Amino acid sequence: MHEHGSEAGYTLVESIVALSLLLSVLAPLVGSLAYFTGQHLASREALALAAGRRQLESLLAEPAAWPDSATVEVDRWRVVRRVRREGRRVLCSVVVFEREAGQPLLTLSTWRFVP
Repeated sequence: MHEHGSEAGYTLVESIVALSLLLSVLAPLVGSLAYFTGQHLASREALALAAGRRQLESLLAEPAAWPDSATVEVDRWRVVRRVRREGRRVLCSVVVFEREAGQPLLTLSTWRFVP
């Protein structure tokens, strides 16, 4: 007869049990990481919206001083204010960028009629 000594290694069942335990711990962690990342993006967009809205309101408050274009630095944002005239209509828009980013995060615009 052949005697089995202690063999090094794990059985397939032990490996499956270990992997399932590991996955049961990691799955909630990955889910919570995705949740917090989404919350961070939403709060960033909300802050950009607030900065853009303040700039658009201040732009609309002084129609006599409307520039064609101006760039304003506000907190962590770079805000480009634009005014385009088409006859009696005026398009006022605000484009909000993060200071480091090249792509705009959001754009707000409205049409106004001037006498």
